[in-house]
Amino acid sequence: LDCAQICPLIKSDDVVLDIGAGAGLPSIIICILTGAKIHACELVGKKIQFMSEVKRQLKLGDQFLPLKEDVYKLSDKKERYSVITSRAFSEVDNILRAGNPLLLEGGKYILLKGASFDEEKNASPLIKCMTIEEKKSITFTGGKILVLSNGST
Repeated sequence: LDCAQICPLIKSDDVVLDIGAGAGLPSIIICILTGAKIHACELVGKKIQFMSEVKRQLKLGDQFLPLKEDVYKLSDKKERYSVITSRAFSEVDNILRAGNPLLLEGGKYILLKGASFDEEKNASPLIKCMTIEEKKSITFTGGKILVLSNGST
């Protein structure tokens, strides 16, 4: 349910990058519930193997792509994303540093954050250039869903 609560913010024609995908949350849930194309970026091989097995068993095909990549090196590639998600990867400023070169103009971040977000927001120079929409998490007291936009959506 924690991951599913962001699905209404994602369209079926979005191309989504999940930074620090771990074992595939929220990326697998987003893929199944929205039909969006998902690239799940993770460095740990065991987690990539797990996501690949889930992809195979659920027959997700080209819709779901586990990427064994350093997110900071993805900007060398040509792919750009309409949505970037992250859950428990890092502080907001680090997510923006990694994601800004990968986010399409008019794209957005959808971040699942804990109660520490207010401190992170105040410490982040990059967030000051973004439009911020905060939504209350329905699964975590004090948690927030942040929608950060870099332009008109």
